[in-house]
Amino acid sequence: MMPDLSLAIASYKDAPHLERNVLSIKNILDNTKYSVEWIFVEDCGNDGAEEIIERIVKSNNFEIEPKLIFHKNNTGRGKAIQDAFEIASGKVLGYLDIDLAVSPAYIPLFLHKILTDKFDIVTALRVYRVNFHPECMLRDMLSYFYRLLSKSYMRIPYLDTETGYKFFRRECILDIMKYAKNPKWFWDTEVMYYAHILKYKAIELPCLYLRDKNKESTVRIIHDSIDYLKNLHKLKQNRKINV
Repeated sequence: MMPDLSLAIASYKDAPHLERNVLSIKNILDNTKYSVEWIFVEDCGNDGAEEIIERIVKSNNFEIEPKLIFHKNNTGRGKAIQDAFEIASGKVLGYLDIDLAVSPAYIPLFLHKILTDKFDIVTALRVYRVNFHPECMLRDMLSYFYRLLSKSYMRIPYLDTETGYKFFRRECILDIMKYAKNPKWFWDTEVMYYAHILKYKAIELPCLYLRDKNKESTVRIIHDSIDYLKNLHKLKQNRKINV
């Protein structure tokens, strides 16, 4: 039988909190009615995450045997999630950032929206708590700016396309992945753009976002912001399908 959920866990430089956060997610899902297939993708972070993943799988009871992907080269978040989804067997395919800035407690609601309420896509609309740490404030402001820009420039109805907390009906995301190919962070926006073009039924649910100021970010603020703007323009100019 198909599991209810195939959950992709992509890790890059996440070793310090990886085991703790995986077990936090597992504790929530183990107390639901849903069957879960775990897919771990280690994106060549060279921080010992492979050994941690193997230990997690060996020392914990998983209803369905987890699938493991260990990249030999760093590919980016988009490619990591795509690789996981290509071998997934669940009715719903989903992922969330393993730093758990958005709590895994929302997962059962997301699954209900797809499996019962018949949405194709459910994503987190991040609600930020004010954090006066300078880097956190800068990243939050850039995120809000990007939300406004992507919504108005691409003419799509979604407010938070780049959120790293997305769940999809299986057939929907496999269709979208024919067009969304960016291997990096921009894949998140690409997915929602093509979801709109293909007229899939999507909903954004408000979710509290708590950024950990002590976690070392892998985001390069200036470089990644420029890259986002370039990709946004390129996507609009060269979309692969028409309405």
